Amino acid sequence: MSSRNPEVRRQAGILLVDVVISLTVLLTGLGMFVSSLVALKTSRQSATEVHQAHLALKTVVETLQTMGPTDALQQYRPALNGDPFPAPGSGPGPRFDIPELVNQDNPDAQASVEILFFTNENEVRPELNLPRDLDGDGLLGNADVGRLGPDGQVLARVLPVQVQIRWRGARGNNRVEIWHAVLTRD
Repeated sequence: MSSRNPEVRRQAGILLVDVVISLTVLLTGLGMFVSSLVALKTSRQSATEVHQAHLALKTVVETLQTMGPTDALQQYRPALNGDPFPAPGSGPGPRFDIPELVNQDNPDAQASVEILFFTNENEVRPELNLPRDLDGDGLLGNADVGRLGPDGQVLARVLPVQVQIRWRGARGNNRVEIWHAVLTRD
C-alpha cells in the first residue's frame, strides 16, 4: 500500500489540472493580444496610406483648379496622335509618382497619380454629370473642347477631370482612390 493519503493525491491531481487550464487560458489570451497588436499595426499602416493618397490627390486637384482648363491641359494632357499638347516638352504629362506609396505592379517602384481630362461633350460619365455642354455654346456634340480657340484658350469653359492613384496596400491588396473635379474659366 502506498503511504500517501488518497486525499493528497486527489488534491495534487486537481492542482495539475488547474495549472494546465490556467496555462491554456493564459496562452489563448496572449495569442489574442498579439493578434490584436498585429491587426492594429496593419490598420494604422492602411490609414497612413489612405492619408498619403488623399494628400496627393488634394494637392493635384487644387493645382489643377488654380491653373484652369487651358494651363492644366497644356501641363498634363497626354499626347494626342503622338504629339504632346500643345508643343513637345510643355509639361510632365498626366502621370507622376508618389514616393510614399508602393506601385501595384512593381513593389520596388512608387505609386503614381494619373490625371484624366474629359473633353468630349458626348462622353457618358454619370459621376461627372456627362454628357453636358462643356464649351458653353448651348449645344452638345463637340468632340474635343480641349482644342485651342481663337483667344488662345481651350474651348472648354467647364472641364471635368478625374484624378486617381493606385497603390499596393500594407496587406498586399491593390488600393485605388479616385477623385473628380471640375475646372472652370471665365
